[in-house]
Amino acid sequence: MKRFLVLVVASILVAGLIGSCGGEVGATCFIDPEEVITTTVGQEFVIALDSNPTTYAAPGTSAENTTYKSTDGGATWSKLSTGYNWEVLHEEDMLTLEKEEYTPDKKEPGLVGAGGTQYYHFKALKTGGTVIVVTYKRSWEEGYDDQKVFNVEIK
Repeated sequence: MKRFLVLVVASILVAGLIGSCGGEVGATCFIDPEEVITTTVGQEFVIALDSNPTTYAAPGTSAENTTYKSTDGGATWSKLSTGYNWEVLHEEDMLTLEKEEYTPDKKEPGLVGAGGTQYYHFKALKTGGTVIVVTYKRSWEEGYDDQKVFNVEIK
């Protein structure tokens, strides 16, 4: 009975991760770089990473109603977060980065600097093996805070 309960709970957690993977229906979501991503040519998959990127709010808005943008904004935009971003490197002849999006975690009103999830949507282009290297860093600093290597096998 205990084993059955563990399987049920694990299934619910996995379904929740796949179902909430950047809103992409049918795309498999990966969060663990230890898991080899196995896919086929033309298939899309998503890598989801905890993130706390540089975000900006238009003048006169607050963090609660901001449309988040991972750009340098402009002189009139206000910086709301840490400056960390994921830098993504991949072989462009093997994979295309179709879409990139950030979803902030639900947070208390007025709380600035809370993190969220960064989603990277890839599409496999041809058969073979490749890697995706993601590095979490601030653009103006030499070192990095975290680095992950995702192995991809395309059939």
